[in-house]
Parts: sequence; C-alpha cells; structure tokens
Amino acid sequence: MYTQTFGFQQGQMYSLQNTVNRQRLAGLGHPSATRPSSMPSCPLSGAVKRRDQGSFQPHIPRVAAPEAPTVTSTTEGANPVSHISQEARKSFFSKKENKEEEEVLEVSGQIPEWLNGSLITNGGGDFDGMHHLFDGLAMLTKIKVSNGRVYASQKYLESEQYRHVQQTGKRKFGEFGTPLPASNPLEQAVNIMSTVGGLVTRTSVIDNASVNVIPLADGKMFTSTETVESWYKIDPSNLATLEKVDLRGDGIPGDLTTAHPKLLRDGRTFVNFSRSIPAGGFHVFKQDATTLQRKEIAFIRDQDPGAPAWVHDMGYSGNHIIICEIPLFFNLAALVTGETREYMMFDWKPELGSRIHLVPLDGSAHKTYKTAPFHVFHHANGFEEDGQVHLDMGYYETPKGLNDMKMSSIYAFPGEEYEKSYLRRLSIPLDAPTGSSIPPPRQLSSQPEQYGELCDFTVVNPEYRGLKHRYVYALAAVRPTNLGNALAKHDTLTGEAQTWHEPGGATGECVFVPRPGAQAEDDGVVLVQHMGADGRTSLVILDAQRWQELGRARLPYGMPYRFHGSFMPEKQ
Repeated sequence: MYTQTFGFQQGQMYSLQNTVNRQRLAGLGHPSATRPSSMPSCPLSGAVKRRDQGSFQPHIPRVAAPEAPTVTSTTEGANPVSHISQEARKSFFSKKENKEEEEVLEVSGQIPEWLNGSLITNGGGDFDGMHHLFDGLAMLTKIKVSNGRVYASQKYLESEQYRHVQQTGKRKFGEFGTPLPASNPLEQAVNIMSTVGGLVTRTSVIDNASVNVIPLADGKMFTSTETVESWYKIDPSNLATLEKVDLRGDGIPGDLTTAHPKLLRDGRTFVNFSRSIPAGGFHVFKQDATTLQRKEIAFIRDQDPGAPAWVHDMGYSGNHIIICEIPLFFNLAALVTGETREYMMFDWKPELGSRIHLVPLDGSAHKTYKTAPFHVFHHANGFEEDGQVHLDMGYYETPKGLNDMKMSSIYAFPGEEYEKSYLRRLSIPLDAPTGSSIPPPRQLSSQPEQYGELCDFTVVNPEYRGLKHRYVYALAAVRPTNLGNALAKHDTLTGEAQTWHEPGGATGECVFVPRPGAQAEDDGVVLVQHMGADGRTSLVILDAQRWQELGRARLPYGMPYRFHGSFMPEKQ
C-alpha cells in the first residue's frame, strides 16, 4: 500500500497515519494573533480600455475604501500540525525593506555540488492598506547558491506605482482587490477625474508587476503581471530595475495580457496574448525572446463583448497554445465603480460552460470547443500524443479561491478552509470539429487526499515543456489550513502523490532544477522558499527522486510571500 510522508524536521519523516493521529489529538492553544502592519499583489487591475471603444478604470470607489482587515484569533479548532503559525503569517505579510547587500546564510545538510545559480522570485513586499493577496507592491527576492555557499538579497521593483508611494505615501492606481481610497465625495470625484485624465494620456494602466519574473535570452529578466504596462527589464545580478518594456506601437491592441508567457522549445520565442476590453478578444502573438518584438498569429473574439472572461494562464503542447476560457466574466460596472461581486469584480456563470481554444503555432486556423464549467489559475504542461492534445492543470470547481485570497481570510486564525483543487488533465482530439463538445478535465490522482486536495502553482521539469511528462510538482496542503502549506510530487502514471510539509510553516511555488546530464525526468532538485513557523525563511532543497530534504539555508529574517520565479544557472 502506498504511504504518503511528511517532513516535519530535517532528517525526520513521519507517515500519513501518524500525521492524522496528531491532528485528531491536537487541541492545543495557539498564540494570540498579532496584526501584521501590512498586507499583499499579483494580476490585473488598473485601467483597461480598447483603443477604439473607450476606457475603463477598475476599482474607482463610490465610497471610502474599507479599512485593512483585522486579524481574527481563536484557539478553537487550532491545529499546530497544519495551521500556519501567527509568526509565519506576520512575517509573510509585514512590510519588507530593501536588502541589496547579499547576506551569507547558515547552511545545514547537503547542497549538491552541481547546483550553482540563483532562484529569483516575485511577489508583494508591501501590503500596507491592501485587501487581496494579488495587491502588494512588487518585490524581487534572490537566493544565490555558489560552490556550496548561499546568499540572499531582496529589492523592490521600481515601478511607477512604487515610486509614487515612496514620494507621496499614497498609491497612484487601484489594484486587483484594493480601490483607491476616497474618504468623501470630493476626493472620490478627484480620483475619477485624475483617472479619466490618465486614460486620455495613457498613463493610468497599473504597472505593479508583482506576479512573475522570466529569463530573457540576453541574460536579463523581465517582470510581469496582467497589464502590458507591467513589463520591466531587471538585472538578475543585483535586482536593479533597468527599463520599462514598451509593448505598444506594433499594431497589436490590448491593455491586458497574462503574467505567464510560454517559452517555446526553440528557446528563442515566447507566446502570449493580449486583451481588449470591451468588444475585444484574445490577440495571440509570438514574441522574440531577445528583442521582445511581437507578431499576432490568431484573434479569438469574446463570446460576450460586454463581459469578457478572465483568463490568468494558458497551456503549451509543442505545436499549440491552449486557452481555457472559463465562465468567470468581468463585470464592467464593477470595474468602473469598484463594487464587489460574488467573486471580486467577476460574475460566475457556470450555466454557460467553458470554451477551450486550440491555437496552432504555425498560424493556421484555431478551433474552439465546449466543455463543462471549471475554474483554473495555472497550467502545468501540455503535450500531444495519439492524435490528442493533453493539458494538465490545477482544477477548481468554482472561483472561491479568489475570495480565499482576501487578506481578511488569510489573516483569520485558524480561518476557513481554502478551496479544494485537483490535478486534472484536459484531452482534446485533434480531429474534433470546431464547435463540438469535449469531455471535462479528468482526475489524475487515485487518492487526492494524499496531497490535501490542493493543487496549484503546478510546474514540471523545464526540459519537458511541451513534451509528455510524468511528474508534476505543486503547492499542496495538510488540512485544515486556509493557505497552502505543503509541496507535492504527483506521478501522473500511477496516480500517486508524495507530500513534504513542516508544522506551522507555509510555502509558495517551487522550482525544478534538473541535474546536468540527467537522463531520468525527476533527476534533479526542487527548490522552494519556505516560511518557517518561527517567521524565518529557508531555501529548502529536496531530492526530487527520493522526495526527501537534502539541505537548507536559513535566512535571519522572513522573505515575503512568493508567487512565481525562475532559477538562473550560474554561467561557467
């Protein structure tokens, strides 16, 4: 019988049954909550407009913006095994300072001698006044491994939003879940007039690129979120902001994009799409990985011009891009007024089902299919086999996870359970005619409780992008919890999963680094910036084959919550 294991301490492993027994016996009190001084950023927001259809500015409030949420603390139902400690929460979301000087870290265990390079990640570093995990000011973090020694540094991205906050103490733009504050009607009117003026001069599109950081062919990197104004070139050697990337003037319209461009197997080309709102659609384009010049290869019109769907990511299968247009639609009135719908500024319409767009990379005609409703943030990888395109994803039944990432939900202790999600695979027959129905994504796990019924931040060995893969590495859970607190290795062949977890701690996305010369798909290490129960961050290095901790490097402080990042190998 398969046994799931959890790493509780370095070099010490416990069985799943032992963990369950601990949870059943847990009734211990927890320290009282301490309200963090700040709060968290990721996608979208800001001004959006179609050049020929007028302008929209998300989250212009009709009333004063609500106060930052108060931490709710109770010991009832608290489980020291699974619940993230108050020290970890406070450290994750407290306001961070620039630490530009690389600091040598304390190392324990083993670091593979071949592992040399830098893990550079992105996410919010200042959540002061923010109401959603997607909203913090972008901060880049770097953990460098060099000849067995480990160094850490962190620095804010110098976006227009960040500079405005530094100069005035106020935000210039609204964020995904945080409107610009207006304490009275006059201030509200000033905000609206300022926004309209900014739209006319094209200076009101949010540029707080707090989601992703992606390597470029020239050795530099660029940041991204869900607007075309959010791409900044950075220098990975010192995390310096170099310049803003101009994605306009090439004839491809749209103010929105995704934070997840796909690097094709040629290593020289990205694929992404931009969006026009309203009365627009998906402008799918190829982009040179050196010059960042774009060329449109497909246009997919929105099914409802007045209510475009929100799409955070896309899949890549080698010869196709797969866009899952889920039935989660922008409410344009909410975008303009800042009012809240059931799920942020979106309307969930499951009765419409999902549309799946299959876009050939050779520029030939795309196809659109229909399937059952579902929600997805991130795709792991796609591949093509036996006349079908397959796409693995972190599958949700509903978009409740968006609400679970409100800061009021994250700060609540122990809080409500985070939405369940699963590793599932969507399969599309290549010979199916456009407009036809296809089966919904199918379960890949034989026992989803092995990974706590939480699967997101899905990644694979980067050497297998667009190719058939066996293993998926993802955020997981030891429940009860209201935030991801574990990692899982999924075997899509056997349907089994192994989980790594530390009591009281939390984690974000992991990164797979293949061993040089590796033949096996899982021959390498998994890296993750892990927040310990004591509020200190560690770089944890897991042997991907044995799924055991090899070593770690502990920071003297806590790095902020992380979304996405990349490992940059050290140049020999």
